[in-house]
Amino acid sequence: MPIEHEKRRQFYKSFEAKALRSRSVLTRFSDDLTATFGSSTFLVLNGFRFGIWIVINLNLTPIAPYDPFPFGLLTMIVSLEAIFLSIFVLVSQNRSSYVDALREELHLQVNLIAEEEITKTLEVLAEL
Repeated sequence: MPIEHEKRRQFYKSFEAKALRSRSVLTRFSDDLTATFGSSTFLVLNGFRFGIWIVINLNLTPIAPYDPFPFGLLTMIVSLEAIFLSIFVLVSQNRSSYVDALREELHLQVNLIAEEEITKTLEVLAEL
């Protein structure tokens, strides 16, 4: 039984690898960006960057403010960042949904084959 389980696992890995290889350049780029921007490192660096921006522009440092309160430039940059990040995330999710749909179709086919085999086994048992 463990051998069959390992064969099944290898088949699923192979299936997923094929799906990952068949991605377009844009989808690969989106997946890479989503992985990078979805990290806690990116969150911390973004918070640090915005914190420094705000401290500088509140005139709390010797550096001259370049985006005084209410931080219009910062607001525009954050909005553009959010727009592009959501687009990249949506592209990655669409690809993931497609792979999931293929996987579900594969599960259905395997289940139908298993059902046929079980039915045949039950018929043989009934004859005995």
